[in-house]
Amino acid sequence: MFSSSYNCSKIYVVIFTTIYVIIAICFYWEVFTITTRKRLQVTLSNENYAKIEETANRYGITINSFMAFILGQWVDNNYAMEKEMAKKVDKMFEDPFELLSNPALLEMVKEILKNDEEFKVAASHKLNEQN
Repeated sequence: MFSSSYNCSKIYVVIFTTIYVIIAICFYWEVFTITTRKRLQVTLSNENYAKIEETANRYGITINSFMAFILGQWVDNNYAMEKEMAKKVDKMFEDPFELLSNPALLEMVKEILKNDEEFKVAASHKLNEQN
């Protein structure tokens, strides 16, 4: 009698422990995969896909891993460069009157704005609003 009740309680412990472990694994899997990764869909031409596939195979990694590496490197490099450029531009434009007093810079700004259609439209709307 003692051995059968003992075996029955051992079975319950094993079952409950297994269920607990499965729930814990599912919980942690859900938490870590949702918060640390995002999906991105990219459309490529057949020629570019073939090139990427060939390169990924040469390195022995999947196409998804290769693309994640390429995109990550590009973002890291360009994000840092963009922040540095923004700091330089902010420093340049601390005193806009000083900038406008420089004829070379003034001509450069005029040339850039002359070719910017979006700026022309926005400027004409602003002028129409004032009149």
